[in-house]
Amino acid sequence: MTKQNRRSFIQQTGTSVAGLTAASFVIGKSERAVSAILAHLGNISYRLGHRKLFFDSVTESFTNDDEANGLLKRKYREPYVIPETV
Repeated sequence: MTKQNRRSFIQQTGTSVAGLTAASFVIGKSERAVSAILAHLGNISYRLGHRKLFFDSVTESFTNDDEANGLLKRKYREPYVIPETV
């Protein structure tokens, strides 16, 4: 980080890079889950050729693409199968 960049950062945020601690980057469980889910949904869209997909967070499925729904879960080999309800 150059001196000019550091000065700009301090002016915009009111803190210096050296003043940041690990606690500055703590996020809650729900934010972490959303971050992971968004990454997975983006990967599914990429694998399907950048299709426009609509995801319903209540049912945790795509509303417009059955092929995309098939990529939401892995296909496990026997005997390493996870039951539908745990």
